[in-house]
Amino acid sequence: VGLVLWVLGTYGMTLALVAIGMGLLTWICCACQWRVNGAFDPSALGPGGYAWTQRDPSEWPAKKSESGTKMSTMQGSKQIRILVKKLGRAILDEEERLKTQD
Repeated sequence: VGLVLWVLGTYGMTLALVAIGMGLLTWICCACQWRVNGAFDPSALGPGGYAWTQRDPSEWPAKKSESGTKMSTMQGSKQIRILVKKLGRAILDEEERLKTQD
């Protein structure tokens, strides 16, 4: 609000409206990112849900809804594929450790 009032007093109504519009656009973009990235639910995968990370990248799920994470769509480079496999292995190892602990 303070920024818009300062712009209004210094530069006029036109640029104050532009400032309001840019502020709204920023909030809309942030809200979309929060909605998309905040939807991660690892409990929906169940035990062994990251087993797909150990398969060949061509066999990885194509959609976030199938894998529970955006990692399955990250096949761009060899380094990303290696990282996704390492993360998946770490998750599977931790699941196994928790099973043997009980």
